[in-house]
Amino acid sequence: DFVGEEVRTEGYPSQFFNHSDQPQTPSANSQILLQDLISGTSVPINLNVTDGQTIQPKTRADFLKEIGSELGVLTSSLENDFQGAEKVLLEMKYQFQLNNQETRNDTVRYLNQFDNYFAYDDGSAESYIYFENPQNENPILAVRFKANVDDTLRGVRFHFPHVNGDAEAQLFNLYVWVDDLNADPSYEAVFKSPLYASSKLDTLQGLTTYVLENVLREPTPVYLPAGSDFYIGFQQVTATNEGIPLGFDLNNDFSDNVYMNITGAWELIPDNFKGAVMVRAVVGDETPISTSVKPEPIAEPEQGSIKLYPNPTSGPLYTEPVLDQDCSYRLFNHLGQLLEQGAACNQIELSGYTPGVYYLQLQSATTGVFPMQKIILLR
Repeated sequence: DFVGEEVRTEGYPSQFFNHSDQPQTPSANSQILLQDLISGTSVPINLNVTDGQTIQPKTRADFLKEIGSELGVLTSSLENDFQGAEKVLLEMKYQFQLNNQETRNDTVRYLNQFDNYFAYDDGSAESYIYFENPQNENPILAVRFKANVDDTLRGVRFHFPHVNGDAEAQLFNLYVWVDDLNADPSYEAVFKSPLYASSKLDTLQGLTTYVLENVLREPTPVYLPAGSDFYIGFQQVTATNEGIPLGFDLNNDFSDNVYMNITGAWELIPDNFKGAVMVRAVVGDETPISTSVKPEPIAEPEQGSIKLYPNPTSGPLYTEPVLDQDCSYRLFNHLGQLLEQGAACNQIELSGYTPGVYYLQLQSATTGVFPMQKIILLR
């Protein structure tokens, strides 16, 4: 449900430019209106756009209309007028009210959607960011959000711009931390691929949705206590000079909520990155729909795939069908780091490793490379 919990009190900005050769005074006969376009509910604030300050010729003027005494009215309306609403589409409208004004271009509108996700961006990526990762350092980017009420994180959305070549062949890890970035993550999903949304979701540009789920594809939501900070982490796994790109909104600067970890310590993103990373946290009572998973980029051999069993395993792994003698394997951890390689034959022993998630890739001289498979090691 919609809950009016926090109100930013910086005021309402406006900008004018005097194109004439004479000083001009924007009319104080104007107003700022707030209305929910879904229910038709209006927020009863009483504010004008400017107080009639004079603007000199060929000059730009920036105004900031303080909320002042209207803050209580605004807060009360947001807390009480939309109780139970699953979605609020709040339109902020700046308009003049003159009898003889030109009706064209006399109104400015801004839409703010309150839905089942947290977002700092406006749905449009003017730029993009990515990690340069030639040394296989597996750098991590984390975006901070705040849960004002008890909530449940059920999915994460990214905007992947169509740049940096074939980024779909790269891999990344997804993490969630609650309260402490230096603690163990509350959720992790490894070896994810950047999929490109075939349809546009709630935005001007496509978003890819990843549901929080375990290795059995069962939903694994993360509880968010009221007042807690939580972080969505994106770790570049594939070593490349141009990593997986993420959309970057230059019109909304929330860089003070973006952290990175390259050398083993967390720090804010550099000052020259002013904007919002297009990462969204999907919350609520319902599990979102994942973006369709595309086939593995590695082609299946003609003879069919190889089954590894038992999986989960306490150590030994067997292949079905039986492989020829000229077969090799490579074992990776969840960071994509190569742990071991050798001749495969028909049994591979993992008992020397700690319990967790691993990835195994088989290759035969006669049938080629088999798709990488996820292995769960238990004790």
